[in-house]
Amino acid sequence: MVAALDRIALLTGSAEMSDSKRARGYRFEPDKFTAAGLTRTPGAVTGLDTVEESPITLEGRIEAIHPIGGPSEHLCALSMKVEQVQVRDDLLMSNDRYIDPLRWDPLIMKFTEYFAGGAPAYESSLARGWQMPPLQIAQDV
Repeated sequence: MVAALDRIALLTGSAEMSDSKRARGYRFEPDKFTAAGLTRTPGAVTGLDTVEESPITLEGRIEAIHPIGGPSEHLCALSMKVEQVQVRDDLLMSNDRYIDPLRWDPLIMKFTEYFAGGAPAYESSLARGWQMPPLQIAQDV
């Protein structure tokens, strides 16, 4: 799924954007599902769209929005109450109750870079937009 995520890394759902975002290569795209090549599926609890291809889906509701920085930053942290977790069967332990940590290798974004298994996983469009120094990408990830 990292390639799909990278396809939307420099997209924004807001038609208005700052000059700095535009200079980094961001562009307006209202339909990120199509742009990513992912399948839109209605959520079981919230009715909001989820990603069918996602191995783990958390559904919930935003309980609080916390501004970060000053008003010109337009940056917020969101607090969400998780109401349902869906996990692909092949990631579960034999008791079907817990995620098997040996089968699940989550994709993590550290700053602007994708990591899996503790190593860089994929060349990041976001990192190029932010002019980050290049990382060595493992070939077997």
